[in-house]
Amino acid sequence: MTVLERPSLVILDRDGVINHDSDHYIKSKAEWLPIPGSLEAIAELTHQQIPVAIATNQRGITLGLYDLDDLNAMHEKMQSLLTPMGGEIVQLEYCTSGDNHHPDRKPNPGMLHKILTAQAIDPKTETVYFVGDKIADMEAGIRAGVTPILVTTGKGAREVEKLPQFSAKHNVPQPLCFESLEAFVSALLRSS
Repeated sequence: MTVLERPSLVILDRDGVINHDSDHYIKSKAEWLPIPGSLEAIAELTHQQIPVAIATNQRGITLGLYDLDDLNAMHEKMQSLLTPMGGEIVQLEYCTSGDNHHPDRKPNPGMLHKILTAQAIDPKTETVYFVGDKIADMEAGIRAGVTPILVTTGKGAREVEKLPQFSAKHNVPQPLCFESLEAFVSALLRSS
């Protein structure tokens, strides 16, 4: 059994972790569909008094595929589904830049640093998990000093094979991998 420490914070990628992803972007409230069990997992973290934040790249805005109103509508839908379950997102950061050198665009850690600062959490002394479905998420987690977790929903299934190379490149243990956010939260709550 994998033992996970109780965290001070769990940060989530959005597309492919909380909601279904698409190679053509999630562009509207209608296209924003939760992965079964993901919202319940967030609510369970909230019930356990483990804060949850989101850090998501949203380059589709820069590409003109959708706008900030569409993005806000997606997030309002997510929160409207979470609220009756008792789930809460304490902070949501997004990066619309398509520039891979932008400090907030994952794999860069800018959004994670913003969340850690705003939540007054020091990852050197407190456990923080960043759950994503892409190697870029794992890299952002390492760069921010938090523990990356890969889920195989979204694009994660095709990213698993890249984990050994990622670990060797960054000289870190291979990130833990779970089949879904729900599976990660279940393992976390059994451990802590």
